[in-house]
Amino acid sequence: MKKYIIWFWIVIGAIVLVAVAYSAGQSSNNSTSSNTPPPVSTTASEPQPQVTPQTQETKQQALLNQKQCSEDGSTYNLTFWHSTDNGNTTGNSYQWDAPEYHYSSKLNTCLVYERYIQFATYNTAISYQYDQVIDVYSNKVILYGYFTRDSSNFPNPPKETVGDNYINGVPNFTSDGFYQQKNVLFSE
Repeated sequence: MKKYIIWFWIVIGAIVLVAVAYSAGQSSNNSTSSNTPPPVSTTASEPQPQVTPQTQETKQQALLNQKQCSEDGSTYNLTFWHSTDNGNTTGNSYQWDAPEYHYSSKLNTCLVYERYIQFATYNTAISYQYDQVIDVYSNKVILYGYFTRDSSNFPNPPKETVGDNYINGVPNFTSDGFYQQKNVLFSE
C-alpha cells in the first residue's frame, strides 16, 4: 500500500511540473510573438537632450573653474583671516563661519563669502556682524552686510541696524537683504 502512495505522489508531481513548464512556454511565446505588435504609447515622449562635445567641454571647464576657485578662495581666506589678527583681535571675541566659494560664470570670477561676528561685551546684548562677498581675483568687496544686532528685547526678534547703506560705493545690508543678494550672486 505504501508503494502505491509513493508512486501516486510521483505521478502527481510530474504532472504539475509538465503543466507549469507548458504554461510558462505559452506565456513567453505570446509576449514574444512576431505577429503581435508592440504596445503603442499614448503619451508623447520627452525629447532627450543631445550631449555634444561642446556641452561636455563647457561642463568640464565649469568644473575646472569651480575647482580652481575653491583653491584660490581657500588661499584668499587664510590671508583674509590672518589680516584680522588671526581672528582674535586684542580684547575682542570673534566667531568665524566657514567660508563659501563660488565661481561666477556671469562675472567670470571667483567669489568668496566671509563672515565673522564680534560678540557683545560688558553685559550688553549688541553684537557686530561682518558679512561680505569678495571678488578673489580683484580683491574687491562686491557686497557688504556690516550691521549691529541688538538682542536685548529677547524673546522678540533682534533689531539689526546698518550704519551706512554704502561702504566705499558698495551696497551694505542687514542680514535679510544681504543673504538675498548673496544667494543671487552664488547662483550665477
